[in-house]
Amino acid sequence: DAIAIRFPNNKTMLVDSGPITASDQFQEYIDEVFFDANYNTFDYVFLTHSDIDHSGNMEHILNVYDVKRFYRPRILSNNLEPNIAGFKDDNIVYDQILKTLVNKDITTYFMTDNVLIDTGAGIIAMYCSLDQSITKTNEFSPILLIESNGCKVYLGGDSGEDIESEIIQRDVLT
Repeated sequence: DAIAIRFPNNKTMLVDSGPITASDQFQEYIDEVFFDANYNTFDYVFLTHSDIDHSGNMEHILNVYDVKRFYRPRILSNNLEPNIAGFKDDNIVYDQILKTLVNKDITTYFMTDNVLIDTGAGIIAMYCSLDQSITKTNEFSPILLIESNGCKVYLGGDSGEDIESEIIQRDVLT
């Protein structure tokens, strides 16, 4: 439940951070395989949804690495954002991630539909459900289509068949 990508121009991207139960393996891979001693920046970090199997190691990422841009789901914290209208989750791990983003002044964006991010060596296309009645955290997972060096990679987080079908019917994944 974590994917690290390095683009041909050495820009880096992380999608989710996996469960805390896999923190040793995750941190070892990031520290010893993905990054070398001279580089420790994630240019783009995406948290697809607030469930701890996808966010368990995000606190480590935010505290140890330089994160340039952070993309979060349209899930609000019941404890930290009670006065903002929208779907709310009561999750202490997610709360701590949101606090750290503010404390470290990391540029943060809500994931929104039909956004293109130019990495300089590829494009990250983000598609989100337009259904306003979503009530499960997994359904907030965006569909990410990454194109670079003639390859396309589709990442769906934990989006279900309904969300995937909705986006496929919109014919945006070509």
